Amino acid sequence: MQKKIASTEPHTTTASEEGRELNAIPLSLDINVPKGLTWLDDTLSGIDLYDKGFIRRPSLFFDPSATSSLGLGTLKHPYFTQAQLMLVINGNMSGQVLGMKRGTTLRVTGPMGLQLDVYGSPGKPFTICPYGDAEALPIITSGAVVLNWTLVDGAANIWSYPMGAIEHDCWQNEVRLWKKTFAGSAAASLITEGSSAYVNGILYVRPYGGEDPRLGQMEVSSSQHGIMINYSNVPHTGHIHVCGLDVRKARNVSISVTPPTSGVVDAIVSVTDISLVGCRATQAGADGPVLASDGIAIIGLSDAIRLKGGYVAGNRIDDVLNNAIEYSCTSGLIVEKNNSSNCGGNSIVELWSSNDNSIIRYNYGYYSTTRDRRHLAYASGGIWFANNYHSAGSLANNDTTNTRNFDNVAHHNMIVLPGLRGVRISGGKGLSVYQNTIYYDEALTDPAGKQQCTALYVDGTAADGFVNFSNNLVYFKRDPLVARFPRMVNLNPGAGRPTGDRNIYFTEGSGMSGDGFYTGADGTTNNIVTYKARMAGSSFDQNSIFGPHFIGSNATVANMGMHDESMRIVSAGHVGKVVANIGRRYFDGQPYAPDNATIGALSGR
Repeated sequence: MQKKIASTEPHTTTASEEGRELNAIPLSLDINVPKGLTWLDDTLSGIDLYDKGFIRRPSLFFDPSATSSLGLGTLKHPYFTQAQLMLVINGNMSGQVLGMKRGTTLRVTGPMGLQLDVYGSPGKPFTICPYGDAEALPIITSGAVVLNWTLVDGAANIWSYPMGAIEHDCWQNEVRLWKKTFAGSAAASLITEGSSAYVNGILYVRPYGGEDPRLGQMEVSSSQHGIMINYSNVPHTGHIHVCGLDVRKARNVSISVTPPTSGVVDAIVSVTDISLVGCRATQAGADGPVLASDGIAIIGLSDAIRLKGGYVAGNRIDDVLNNAIEYSCTSGLIVEKNNSSNCGGNSIVELWSSNDNSIIRYNYGYYSTTRDRRHLAYASGGIWFANNYHSAGSLANNDTTNTRNFDNVAHHNMIVLPGLRGVRISGGKGLSVYQNTIYYDEALTDPAGKQQCTALYVDGTAADGFVNFSNNLVYFKRDPLVARFPRMVNLNPGAGRPTGDRNIYFTEGSGMSGDGFYTGADGTTNNIVTYKARMAGSSFDQNSIFGPHFIGSNATVANMGMHDESMRIVSAGHVGKVVANIGRRYFDGQPYAPDNATIGALSGR
């Protein structure tokens, strides 16, 4: 056994704002770690939880496979049911560590899944973490195995299941069946394998590969969440660390952190120190009803009482209909080294409502190439700084004052194949987006040719200069068979204009038309001299570099070093796929940058 001792250094490097100070609290560690079980291997995230101090010796044990246990919560007789956990893990759990056994699966039931109303205290957080020497993380799934399917159409292999009034999605061998609009009959609706339709309480499916769905390979989501953490209604709440869980198949959000969902929430004065680290949050959302459908969602109490000292790091998010990560009512939340794929909303993060001093860094977001198969439409982007605020119980109030979302920063993120927009900014103040890489491939991103993709999209009516967009690399791989043109910058009429400089806008392929830059009431232009003149008032892009297919270009393929090697995509669904002619530093999914990079997502790493 290898003993690893936690570093005494804080697990993040933070600024001095109050909302970030709590991230400097070191965490103790006292647990033996089996050799080879590193979180670097488990999560592909670059976050080693054993070194970071998030893994602790359990004081309570849970093993859903121990069905003969006496249910005492000890190592010998662990808890083994959802009901036991929801009864025992409640209220003040300061210093308690709930160990979830690796290699096991808990199938949750009930409206909210595994719902825990808890809080810890400063220096004594309540922690959930894995234990044991199995390679697999502990699984919490809302997926219910369904066997009682009825054959509807033998020729097309279409089956039905009486789901009831609440619509859910279905997975076959961990692969989602895509929703179709019901077109009068099951046969007319499900014309391809791997599809489903819901109507009048009945779920119809046409399995992949012509399989019989009664073999135990079909799962339907049963609960809104896999795990829902409600920080308790006490004056100083929070101090909760959730680490190393594999959470799947929620109807809404896989991992959710919110205020209590029932009763009056009137005692809370502060919400502090909530961390979600090294988890997997996958297969979230129902493709029909309008839900959050996120991998991870965190909500502070209100606009006035924001979660401070939050940390979301090293998580792996896949197959969620909306955002990889979404949060509201936070101050100083740090989001770093998360890795996502197949997200219909924003592949890095969505800051929805009442957020300040966020740091979003070193994340990798790989957007799904199956957007045309989704029933519902989502943001289809990388990062969205929305500009809403919490009021009267709603998180969707637009902040026309641009004072409630401020000083948020996104840097060194890799945004791959966003469906519509790389970065969207909808207002606020003091925002910064720098040294990120945005990569498009038209042939993969939108093969149907229905949408015009944009790298930077600004639609907030804030004062000019409210966001600094600098030192970012945009690489757009044209599809020569589709007459559709990229917009590097798209400023809505009436939107505040960004400031910033020294970006690279590079496109591969000629025939750019006049749509490269849209500057609101001024219209579109592909002429760099014209574009710079329009942006001079806010000092934007005056020294940026523009690729060879823009009029007045100041760069060539050769002198930008974008022609030497190929990029090999390693994200789920496209393992090993080679994308040619993208530059010598694109390898194994890493972003382009020269060896002495001052621009793009590798700079400063």
